[in-house]
Amino acid sequence: MSNAWNVLLVKSENASNKAKQEVRNLKFNFEKLVAQGQQLDSLIEDYHQKLISIQKRSHSSSEGTSYRNFIVQLENLKHRSIQQVTESKQLLESAKLKLTDIERERLKYESLVDRANTQQVKTNASIESKAYDDQGTLQYHWKQK
Repeated sequence: MSNAWNVLLVKSENASNKAKQEVRNLKFNFEKLVAQGQQLDSLIEDYHQKLISIQKRSHSSSEGTSYRNFIVQLENLKHRSIQQVTESKQLLESAKLKLTDIERERLKYESLVDRANTQQVKTNASIESKAYDDQGTLQYHWKQK
């Protein structure tokens, strides 16, 4: 039975390693999306400041319109970025829950392997003790004859 537990433990360790890698990949993707969102925030702020500065000086109407249109495009990108961050966060949380379940399963199999090994040691000790007792009994009877 110990061999079966070992096989299940190895399978669960492999599943755990895959799940950990998936969590690392999703976390990296999430952090990258957050950083991109921060860059978009920075760009939007920069172009707002540029728009304010050109509105303070004389400028053509097309110049102001160009800045406004670009800011609108950046805000649309920011909206999509927020959606992607939300989706990425949900995927990451789901993967973390899956990893927790897999780790729980791995620990269960690890415990079962340990228990089987302990039981095997006890069984071996009992067999060895019985063999010594039998040998002692035989020697006693040989000496009595």
